[in-house]
Amino acid sequence: MNKIDLHIHTTCSDGSYSPLEIMKKAKAEGIWLISVTDHDTLSGYEECCREARRFEVQYIPGIEMSAQFDPGTLHILGYFVNPGNGELQRKIQEVQQARLDRNPQIIEKLNFHGVEITLKEVQAVAYGSAGGGQEGQQLGRPHFAETLLRKGYVKTYQEAFEKFLAKGKIAYVDKRRLTSEEIIQAIHQAGGVAVVAHPKLMRLGEIALEEALEKMVGEGLDGLEVYSSCHGASDVASYQKLAKRFGLIQTGGSDFHGTKKPNVRLGDIGKGFELQEDIYETLRAKSKM
Repeated sequence: MNKIDLHIHTTCSDGSYSPLEIMKKAKAEGIWLISVTDHDTLSGYEECCREARRFEVQYIPGIEMSAQFDPGTLHILGYFVNPGNGELQRKIQEVQQARLDRNPQIIEKLNFHGVEITLKEVQAVAYGSAGGGQEGQQLGRPHFAETLLRKGYVKTYQEAFEKFLAKGKIAYVDKRRLTSEEIIQAIHQAGGVAVVAHPKLMRLGEIALEEALEKMVGEGLDGLEVYSSCHGASDVASYQKLAKRFGLIQTGGSDFHGTKKPNVRLGDIGKGFELQEDIYETLRAKSKM
């Protein structure tokens, strides 16, 4: 077991595998160190800890939070965060409320454009026929995409975003996002390590990306996800240089969502790349745990 994957999603946000299933799958595929980084929630923390011990997989508590940013998306990962920290929980609740406020507006836009879909149907997809969800479990655009797919309005999960849900499309509704500085500070106050996820999705040129990272380093940024399933060899080479220039920890993860991203395998951090085994101690040493 020498594989490492520090960017994984479960059913607590928009993944298709439960924390138990993730740990079982990691064990079977020889992944010895993982971090579950669900979007804007730590609701899977206890189950992850319990099942990681059961399957003898090393687990780093994590989270992924979306920052206010253009032209692409800026996501910041928090590693070794204390799930009971009050400030981080307040920021999480703020973001969760923004998502709750947005969901009915997405329904309204879809209905306006002739798509017959209800919020209850989306909730059933997210939470099952019982209609409830565990505390902190997120309902967001991926669940809308899955509902559109099941009802036959699109042929693929990706088409749902390209036709309806992505930024600029007919059913897109923006929501309140925290700034990068707010997120980094909240992660630090929870004792964690703040890392920019998949920088390629920021959609910036070389100079603009360098400037954006320099700004976040000034805000306390600790690391950069150099290795990702969406990064090619040239991307990795560029991000390695930037990480070294700014003294950032180099991390990596698959951004695994299960069936929601069928082309991404657990443990896939880019063809031919793998993290050094000392990444666990490097991150832990930087944290306040």
